[in-house]
Amino acid sequence: MKTIPVLFGVNDQYVPVLLTSMVSLIAHTDTTTHYRLIVLNDGLTPVHQQQLTDLAQDNVQVDLVSMTDKFKQVLANDQGTLRGEIQTMTIFFRLFIADLLPEYDQVVYLDADTIINTDIAALATMDLHHNLLAATRDVFASDNPATAAYIQTVLGIPTDQYFNSGVLVMNLQGLRAMKFSQKFMQAHATTLVTPVAPDQDYLNALCAGRVQALDATWNAMPMAPALAAPKLIHYCLFEKPWHYADVRYHAAFWQAAQATPYEADFKQQLAAYTPAMQEHDQVVAKSLIAQTVKVAAAGHALVPA
Repeated sequence: MKTIPVLFGVNDQYVPVLLTSMVSLIAHTDTTTHYRLIVLNDGLTPVHQQQLTDLAQDNVQVDLVSMTDKFKQVLANDQGTLRGEIQTMTIFFRLFIADLLPEYDQVVYLDADTIINTDIAALATMDLHHNLLAATRDVFASDNPATAAYIQTVLGIPTDQYFNSGVLVMNLQGLRAMKFSQKFMQAHATTLVTPVAPDQDYLNALCAGRVQALDATWNAMPMAPALAAPKLIHYCLFEKPWHYADVRYHAAFWQAAQATPYEADFKQQLAAYTPAMQEHDQVVAKSLIAQTVKVAAAGHALVPA
């Protein structure tokens, strides 16, 4: 029986959302295929650990991986670049996957705020044709004139090539061969830039030219043009169904939430999300745009030449 490895990265606060995503994924598994769901985390309560591992089935394995412990191993082998910065590095979970999982040549990485509507094996087994990643274009950033200069100047790529890192097919063999994590750590130690979307921006800059375009149905974002039958929905940025009732594709989230212990909690969050909180989201969004403009104006590259 073949194994389909799927990774998530999460902190303890986001476990209810992750549970909803995993429930949706498991609901569409093939009983003749084995799935290994790996949860990269920086510490989970015993209750949350139990809730996650209880999702395991005959064909679904759930493993919880402490990134703090793993970073100690990875950074101990580093040649001095970032030693002692273990806590800082935990925000970059997905950038170290190739080193953390030497037993796999290709995996899928998903953000926790996703809902899966089909068998994830179809995504996991796609041919990357020697590319390092497969990903979907980030329409929010690439179509926004205010962020275009940031993408071009700071990341050094055309705007139409900037991708969202919430859904990735990762060529771990290729990433290890190019020493991706070492290149990232060297860049992070020497850059003059504070990236706006840290791990996503490093992935875009370091993997430029070796990213396979992924069909939008595999990363349907509410702010992008509507899709009739999305295979995977990604409630990125502020488009959360548990905060806004009118988010596109909200029905898929609530259907999956029914099979978790948190449906009532999500509904309470939705009811309690005040106009002031919504206004704060808009302030943060404008602040992010302003930050990209400021960083781009400085003219420094994220990855120094």
